[in-house]
Amino acid sequence: MEVTNRLIAAMHGLQLAAMGRFITQYDPLARRYAAAEVASALKWTTRAAASRLEWGEHLTTTLPRTLAALCAGVIDIAKARTMIEQTEIIDPDIAGQVEDAVISQAENRNYRWFRDAVKRTIGTLDPEGCEQRRQEKKKQRRVEKEDADDGMAWLSALLPAEKTEAIYQLIDKIAHNQKTRDDQRSMDEIRADVLADRILGDPSNVRIRIDVKVNATTMMGLDNAPGQIVGHGPITAEHARELGMQPGSEWFRLWTDGPTDTVLDYGRLKYKPNTTLADYVRANTPTCIFPSCNRPAMSCELDHTVPFPDGPTSADNLKPLCKYHHECKTHHGWDVAQVMPDVYIWTSPLGRTYVVAPETKKAS
Repeated sequence: MEVTNRLIAAMHGLQLAAMGRFITQYDPLARRYAAAEVASALKWTTRAAASRLEWGEHLTTTLPRTLAALCAGVIDIAKARTMIEQTEIIDPDIAGQVEDAVISQAENRNYRWFRDAVKRTIGTLDPEGCEQRRQEKKKQRRVEKEDADDGMAWLSALLPAEKTEAIYQLIDKIAHNQKTRDDQRSMDEIRADVLADRILGDPSNVRIRIDVKVNATTMMGLDNAPGQIVGHGPITAEHARELGMQPGSEWFRLWTDGPTDTVLDYGRLKYKPNTTLADYVRANTPTCIFPSCNRPAMSCELDHTVPFPDGPTSADNLKPLCKYHHECKTHHGWDVAQVMPDVYIWTSPLGRTYVVAPETKKAS
């Protein structure tokens, strides 16, 4: 077991060392787009690739002892990540002093000791930097969602600790007040319902659009073909019927050719598609078409695969690209060709090629 852990840590170290060498080859203005190359090659998300590139650069330029310890299997990736995140905005000289104080003791210590030792050392050596880091972290506050199985999804938020504690205590207090002897829900279920109810409030106050794609025959109860929440993925037929029958639900019709489920094309000679055409395209292609990118089409821009006016503004020439990958295609050397309906070949600035087809997007 111990030997295996050391080997895993060493492989992480070698990978991050390679990441550090790779990112330094890029011009500072183009480094943001290096992540697209790594994400496509390793089948990672762009965010994951960008994060690992930043880790690799920081380790190779500022934390050589941490990198050496990781490559030797003395520390694992969790400890290395803690050292990176705690020192990324402090002076490199202070980062070196932190390494000197902590790394030599890290091999036989657990993660909690290591994390606290790094924090204490930084707090002693650079209290001003600790406050600066807190202010920088505040700028990273955000809300994220992640798909889960069986028609569920995770919603998480990065917030200041005191607000997180206050929010949880409020949810917990309301949940306990709602709990009755006849309520069959667990406390976890009630807390989840309280959160959703408090955020959504009265549905008439805010208009929110959630697209559910489902066969008419399924809605009529003639079959149980799965539906799909656009931007999330497949759901059961009964789940789709529940959503479609909710008060305030609006139905609209998409004509498709049944065998391939492709929305039928109708073109426009204008550059910008009208709302109906844009809805057709996003319903048929629910995520960004860049390799390994699963950003929902509703938050993407619509790109002409063959640039306008050589290519028409039509359903077969419009596909969703998130802003980042749209910029990769337009300004940073990525090229895409549609070789068959909904099948794309991307070529990276380094000449690597990636095939994106409906089945590859489902698997990514």
